[in-house]
Amino acid sequence: MREVVLAWRTDAPVAEGIDDLCDQVATGYLKLVEESEVYARWWRAGGEQFALS
Repeated sequence: MREVVLAWRTDAPVAEGIDDLCDQVATGYLKLVEESEVYARWWRAGGEQFALS
C-alpha cells in the first residue's frame, strides 16, 4: 500500500484552499490511472481497494 500525506499549517495561505488541492490531487491521480491501459485494467479489477485504503 502507498500513502500520500499532505500536511500544512492551519495559518498558511494554502490552508483555505486545501479541499480544492486534495480534489485536484485525486483527480490527477485517477487521470493517470486511465491513461495507462495496464494500470486501468488492474484498477478496475480491484486495485482501487489497495490504492485507496
